[in-house]
Amino acid sequence: MKNFSDFATLRSALQEVYAMFPAQPEQRLTSFAGVLEQQLDFTKDDDALFAWIVLTRNAEGSADWIGSSAIH
Repeated sequence: MKNFSDFATLRSALQEVYAMFPAQPEQRLTSFAGVLEQQLDFTKDDDALFAWIVLTRNAEGSADWIGSSAIH
């Protein structure tokens, strides 16, 4: 699994996904996985797993949670 070092980009990507698909969990998952693969160099398997973990374990505040956790 790829270790993520650019938390600002991750946070921004999550915010965009939630803004684009506020009530469509499957669309969020597909969109976020695509961002991870295309913009952040995740592999196809890693992007799906990472997106599923982030989006199923957290709510709309995921982006803020990631940003504050990165500070610590």
